[in-house]
Amino acid sequence: ILLSAINSGQAVQFPHRSSRSAPYTTRTVEPWGVVTDKGRWYLVGHDRDRNATRTFRLSRIGADVTPVGQPGAVTVPDDVDLQRIVADAVAEGPA
Repeated sequence: ILLSAINSGQAVQFPHRSSRSAPYTTRTVEPWGVVTDKGRWYLVGHDRDRNATRTFRLSRIGADVTPVGQPGAVTVPDDVDLQRIVADAVAEGPA
């Protein structure tokens, strides 16, 4: 579902938790791509709830990923470096 939303330029909503013991919260994200870093997979995009570029470890995203809004509404910034965003986020701490 995430890859389909990325390919179609569609936002998604999903349950996410910041750690294994944290409760899930619903996030609404404009997905830009999925990348791997040190054996872990991450979603990178614009988090509408936080109004910021964010990374989400896929293993912490719940199963109920839902596309929202119209296809084509999400555009990836031209100068975005997904791998750099993830590397910086991983260096800062838990994702």
